[in-house]
Amino acid sequence: MDTMSNTTNYLKHKLFGSGESDVTLINTSYDKKGRYFTFTLTNNYLLDNKQILRAMFDFMMSNPKFTEFGNNKIIIVKAIINQNLSYSLHHNILLNNKTTFNEYYGKVKDHINNHYSNLAYQTDTIPQFEILVWNVDDLRNKHIQITKSTLSPYKLKEINKNYGLLKSKQSLISRLNTRSYHSNSIKPIKATTPVLPNDFAAMDIETVVFNNKQVPIAISIVSEDDRQLFILRKPDTLDIVSVNKAVEELWTDFFAYIITNNHLFKAIFLHNLGSFDGYFIYKTLSTFFEPNQISTIIDHHNKFIKITLKLDSREVVFLDSLRIFPVSLEDLCKNFNVKGKVSKYNQDFIHFDLFDNEYLFNLFKQYSLQDSVALFDPLMEAQKLYISLYNVDITTILSTSTLSLKIFRQNFLKTEIPILKGTEDSFIRRSYFGGHTDYYQEYAENLHYYDINSLYPFAMCKPMPHKLEKLKESHQYSYFLPFILSKVGGNISEESESIIRYAFSMFTLNLIVLICFTNVFGYILSLYLISKYDIENNFPKLKRIIKYYDKSTQFFIIIEVLTGIIFLIVTIIMNLMLCGVIILK
Repeated sequence: MDTMSNTTNYLKHKLFGSGESDVTLINTSYDKKGRYFTFTLTNNYLLDNKQILRAMFDFMMSNPKFTEFGNNKIIIVKAIINQNLSYSLHHNILLNNKTTFNEYYGKVKDHINNHYSNLAYQTDTIPQFEILVWNVDDLRNKHIQITKSTLSPYKLKEINKNYGLLKSKQSLISRLNTRSYHSNSIKPIKATTPVLPNDFAAMDIETVVFNNKQVPIAISIVSEDDRQLFILRKPDTLDIVSVNKAVEELWTDFFAYIITNNHLFKAIFLHNLGSFDGYFIYKTLSTFFEPNQISTIIDHHNKFIKITLKLDSREVVFLDSLRIFPVSLEDLCKNFNVKGKVSKYNQDFIHFDLFDNEYLFNLFKQYSLQDSVALFDPLMEAQKLYISLYNVDITTILSTSTLSLKIFRQNFLKTEIPILKGTEDSFIRRSYFGGHTDYYQEYAENLHYYDINSLYPFAMCKPMPHKLEKLKESHQYSYFLPFILSKVGGNISEESESIIRYAFSMFTLNLIVLICFTNVFGYILSLYLISKYDIENNFPKLKRIIKYYDKSTQFFIIIEVLTGIIFLIVTIIMNLMLCGVIILK
């Protein structure tokens, strides 16, 4: 019912809205430190992907604050689900005040269709969007990351003109700190043999319930050369201020150890970084360190894949072992044949009262440290195993899929595999569905029955298609002389005056010459436009015509030229002959 109501309101808006925008601006703010504008827009009619992007683009291009905020801008579009949930709709895009919607949409459509078409949060369910805008004409913003694909030649020329200091495309790219999000293919990896294992540690966080919230009270970390357990010092009074201060001191001790001993490990594994442990670590890192020292990779479920802390001498990377080995800690130890936990979790560990019970407190400390030990030992065995078998270090991958992909690329892949765009992928997937099907009653005589076993494994052992080819279909060209000769002038009687029949003959010949030279001109023009411009985005209305001429072959073009010249000569000769007859008479 809500969808029907939105559709009805949208139709009313379009029919009677007097040119009102499809989106409404509810807030504009400027961040002085980040030097960017934020425009918050409402998706009033819950438009779908292309509609809402069109509406927001048109609105921004007509907004003075946006157009006057420098000619060249980088924008990020964020979808706001609610106060606690948001995600980036597409990667950073470079545009200017002359950018058309088709140019903008051409840069983002594959990313959006690939990542968000099948998710629960499609754009027609998103109530608000935020558009973040940076002015890249301002040299202070030169470190903002953008994708290389957004730097088309005309944009480079435009920006070069505005900067005044840039001498070449290369200098521009180095100033704008470009970043490539996607490769066009999956390529083989040449690994050094043998791979030297990176040092790593295993970490765990234990919490208690306070004021209906989980509060960290113990942090354990185990590496090959050291084991440490950090315990919260229980405050005298259990109020929010005192507890928060004690937690802050706990994290201070832990990160002081990390900074001092970061030479002991390059990576730190947690067996649930994605959600529970990751929230505590990221929140604390954001409190203790500068924003430019912290970076993350987060999946589309807003779960942490990787958290990186940049220190002066090196980086410390927090990884999720649960993504690589998605089993419980107990099963992980069994799988790698190492000793697991020696004690089970005690429900009395969940309250601050455990600090007042010496026996229970000692049990808690043993349990806290054993969690990190039980994680470190199987990971150490896994690292040795995968290096010995496949020359892959588990500290260099992020998940089970990246582990298997790296093994494949490094040990088995011999040729590049192209990565399909969303439009190409959906085209191929549509071909999976069958077409017309007939039903027959079985009847046959003198048949031999063959049963082919293991056909799929057999086919998979053979070379597979790995190059995207363009399919050229047969087309009807404009060389239709017989049709013209048979149709034009067909209704003229043989008893008509000679001048009338002659006029129609001249008309036919001139029409043929015009068509021939029009096709030749169209072919040459289409080649020029296709080589010079992006036809789909720059000339959408002329796309079909230009593509039609582009499909012509050189053979037919030569025929067109010869036909045009021949009939032009025939026309000239016939007219000269007519003039000679008249003069002689």
